[in-house]
Amino acid sequence: YQWYFSNAPIPNGTNATYAINGVLTNQAGNYFVTVNNPYGAATSSVAVLTVTPWNEFIDFSHVGFAANGVPITGGAAGPTVYVGTEAELQSYSDVNAPYTIIITNSFPLTSLDTHIRNNKTLIGSNNVVLSGGGLYMHTATNIIIRNLTIVGSTEDNIGLHFAKHVWIDHCTIVDASDGGIDITQESDNITISWCHFYYSSPGLAHRLASLIGASDSDVGDYRVTYHHNWFGTNCQERLPSNRYGRVHAFNNYYNAPGNNYCVRTRINAESLIENNWFENVRNPWEVFITSGTTGKVFTSGNTLVNTVFVGNGTDIIIPPGTDIVFTPPYVYSPDATTTVPARVTGNAGADRGPFAP
Repeated sequence: YQWYFSNAPIPNGTNATYAINGVLTNQAGNYFVTVNNPYGAATSSVAVLTVTPWNEFIDFSHVGFAANGVPITGGAAGPTVYVGTEAELQSYSDVNAPYTIIITNSFPLTSLDTHIRNNKTLIGSNNVVLSGGGLYMHTATNIIIRNLTIVGSTEDNIGLHFAKHVWIDHCTIVDASDGGIDITQESDNITISWCHFYYSSPGLAHRLASLIGASDSDVGDYRVTYHHNWFGTNCQERLPSNRYGRVHAFNNYYNAPGNNYCVRTRINAESLIENNWFENVRNPWEVFITSGTTGKVFTSGNTLVNTVFVGNGTDIIIPPGTDIVFTPPYVYSPDATTTVPARVTGNAGADRGPFAP
């Protein structure tokens, strides 16, 4: 045996296996082995070693409210199945048995007819796009949705109603007729991470990313984490809009020229807004007063680039961001704000995560 690195023989690399301990960035490259005996020789195919410096490593494991009090496991307790049509998807998603459902190709959805019940993991593969309808979680719990592009639902792209412990990760949310991801009717303990929200045209009637609480009478706990999401082109409002919620928004990238507002805090809500990058947006945060207890806002470590704050002193208030709000019940370490634009735009959305099969 003789192992090679960058076409040069490796000293003492003469065993059947070759291991590198304490690998360094300058050891990244092409490796192969030649094998000789009295009857001939063979050369292996090339193995490419990539080394990510420790300070560039991104941990995509779950952080947020979805695992508050219980682990978020999705369909891990059940078998893995593969689906390629709406009917096949519904046959596994609309039952309470646990499944990990791999969606293998694109297809249309019908309105919000595709229900996701308890203990499910949905993962898209091969640039899967679900179009025309959305995914609906009603009185369901322990759900993971990753690596899907959902486009142009006639209602919400993802709708949560009385849903608990839901993690939506690395999804691309485009052109919903109502809301991108709407969280209503007492839904609680939700994490939305590494997702990309955008709209294809400024002429669309509703360009609304994420609503928490459908009305001032839609009372609930609504504990929601938004982190490392990209709120991008033509997003107009609700990034998010928060009624009654305890919203933790950190390390998100906002770049939505022409928007009305980003994080709106409404009746009896608290918003903790940390280490986000706001660029080319109006009202990175605001308080909207209707009835009941006025919402609270605490801000820290955010970067504002070409932003403007506009209030009217009556129902739209620009708060100083110094209110006392909730403390998240989970461990988290926000990235430095300066890393947010490149890190989020390079990794948010479908087909950007290491889990995609």
